[in-house]
Amino acid sequence: IRQKKHNVMRFNTNLDFAQWKQVKMERENNMKEFKGLDEDQPKFGAGSEFGRDAREEARRKKFGITSKKYKPENQPWILKVGGKSGKKFKGIREGGVSANASYYVFTHGKAGTIEAFPLDE
Repeated sequence: IRQKKHNVMRFNTNLDFAQWKQVKMERENNMKEFKGLDEDQPKFGAGSEFGRDAREEARRKKFGITSKKYKPENQPWILKVGGKSGKKFKGIREGGVSANASYYVFTHGKAGTIEAFPLDE
């Protein structure tokens, strides 16, 4: 059995999907904004401090600050329609689709079977 992943995207306007010819959907890569300003310091070589990362992590633990790790799968979706000069849609996470409910996609399989796939977002 293959595990398929399905995601949900909500649009604020009415769209005609039949007219879309070239569509590309990818995750936004906002690693630079996630890192912050102090991450621009060199890790080694000239201008670096020995053990700076370990000291900063120990200081954060002392004050009860837990740092969030960058997860590419948690970044918003970017839907591009019509190539580079076309329209772009950004999917913003709003607590997840399955916060208080479960959503499934039902498809017809071979030999009259019906397959159900849970939605992730």
